[in-house]
Amino acid sequence: MKLMCLQAMAIVYGYCHPQIGPFTDTLYIVGMLANTNFKAERDRLLIFLDKLMLVRDNTKAFIDGGGVRLLVDLLTLSHLHVERAVTPLQSNLIEAGDMKRQSEKEWYITDAEKNKKGPFAIEELKDLFTSNKVNGETKCWAQGMDGWRPLKSIAQLKWTLMETGAAVINESEVANYCLSMLNRLCDMYPSRDVDGAVVRPLPRVKRMLSEPTCLPHLVNIFLTFDPLLVEKTSTLLFNIMQDNPVVPRVRPSFFSFYFPLVSPC
Repeated sequence: MKLMCLQAMAIVYGYCHPQIGPFTDTLYIVGMLANTNFKAERDRLLIFLDKLMLVRDNTKAFIDGGGVRLLVDLLTLSHLHVERAVTPLQSNLIEAGDMKRQSEKEWYITDAEKNKKGPFAIEELKDLFTSNKVNGETKCWAQGMDGWRPLKSIAQLKWTLMETGAAVINESEVANYCLSMLNRLCDMYPSRDVDGAVVRPLPRVKRMLSEPTCLPHLVNIFLTFDPLLVEKTSTLLFNIMQDNPVVPRVRPSFFSFYFPLVSPC
């Protein structure tokens, strides 16, 4: 019943948002998305939020509730979709044809005595989770994260180890919705005003996406080699970097390494 209601609300709000106006429970919907581990509910909530982002008044509650970081976390699921068509000359292991995807040992955990253990590959964490040696409250960390976090709050682990039910859309479509919403937020909060003057301070959504805990995840979307995701990611990165005083200081070598991956040469 909940899924049917979310689907109906998304359809109605998508058509009638000018007449309906702001949705006062946007913050609650963001919380539901953060806390669910049911795939179908995740997808219905994401589709509904995509419609809510059509109204500017809803975006403030979305940003205040941690929606931007939540979308960036969900973007990492795009690397779990291995059934998309393989592009010519593609050599990325994440997309390697009929080869079984082997993940690197990059995850660390803490045990009951708070001792650090690892690194573990995702397959090893699955075995630990199945044997109840790891649960949703286990603190986990990998390079690039801003600190130790419970497993249930890390999207890539949560939707690999704790997911239930069947999905409505695949991982690439989840990433597509996330990128569309992030691009829409950047358009709603531009870095220049109607007269072309640069806005200072930089809009909050762009400051958040410029942080070292978010920006690398965005650039890594290029490694999916999905044409639609690559196109939307390129647009998003352009929006983030436009008139942005922070980006030149965020690991210039990081960009010089990844951008050749999408170069036609």
